[in-house]
Amino acid sequence: MKSVATIKLKTKHDKELLDMSNTFLHAIQYAIDKGFQAKISNRFKLHHLVYKDLRQWLPANFACEAIAKASENLKSVKLKKKPTMKSCPIAFNRNLFTFSFEKVRLATFTPKQRKDILLDIPEYYWKYLDWRYQTLELVKDRKGRLFFHITFSRDVNIPKPSRSDKVLGVDVGINHVA
Repeated sequence: MKSVATIKLKTKHDKELLDMSNTFLHAIQYAIDKGFQAKISNRFKLHHLVYKDLRQWLPANFACEAIAKASENLKSVKLKKKPTMKSCPIAFNRNLFTFSFEKVRLATFTPKQRKDILLDIPEYYWKYLDWRYQTLELVKDRKGRLFFHITFSRDVNIPKPSRSDKVLGVDVGINHVA
């Protein structure tokens, strides 16, 4: 079984990261507008409609991510009304970022350029740092602050239960079960 944990780290105010966030949001809204106008919510049809236009602003991986987010939003409203995006995190997969204990190196929207960002990781997250990092999201909150949400995972061995006629109860912390 895989155990997954996400750490949330505040980053310092960085104009390039804010510009990336705004550009990505603009690209998603552009794809939504074009998809809504053409009455297309299917991700692959939307891709053929807007990919070339988005590549003027974004690298290929980020353009595909923007199209996927636009498709999700168009499907959620069933093309009845046009969604308006106010914020959306930028997702980075393992090919687009590297993580070390003191910094994160991110792919930028400028081709073949990476940006190093120093990290200050609180002590309560140190237990996850020997796990395998998976994804990173650059999140902008309502106040304009930027955060990294970095997901880590590791494999956990769970012993197989012995055959027994006894019942085992587990408290999952839910107060009102449906």
